[in-house]
Order: sequence, then structure tokens, then C-alpha cells
Amino acid sequence: NLRAELVAAFVCYAGPLDQNLRAELVASFTDELLKHHIPFHNDLELVRFLSNENEISDWHLAGLPKDDLSIQNGMIIKHCIRQPLLIDP
Repeated sequence: NLRAELVAAFVCYAGPLDQNLRAELVASFTDELLKHHIPFHNDLELVRFLSNENEISDWHLAGLPKDDLSIQNGMIIKHCIRQPLLIDP
């Protein structure tokens, strides 16, 4: 499953990146897919692949800010086996 592989790459490499660099990382994923003529869904929705609205709502109720970076950090923490390196400005 291509989406699963992209999500795994995001979880592995995006932690130390800020929001702009994370967006560039996802854009580089899609650029490589296009370059090699690999079909994929235009809206990768990496965070929504590993979490759902109810879970994200629970995170917000627990005090997690509602910005995309915080939600991505929550998703990375949830799916890492080891302690992830995250940047929290």
C-alpha cells in the first residue's frame, strides 16, 4: 500500500522538521511519485490515515493545541515505537 509507505516515511523523518519543512517533505514525496509515473491519490491525508476525528478531538480536550503541527506531533508520538524527536516551537 503506497499510502502506508508514505505515512511510515512521514512518521520516521518528519519529527524534527517544522511545519514548512514537513509540507516540503510531503511535496517531495508527490514529486517523486509523479516523476516515476506512480499512480497515487492526490490528497494523501497522512494524518487522517493514522488517526480519526474522535481521536484528534480527545487530544484537543486533553490540551493539545489545534494547529496542524501539534496534531502531526500527536500522530507521530502515537505510532512511534521509540521516543520520537519532535520540534515544538
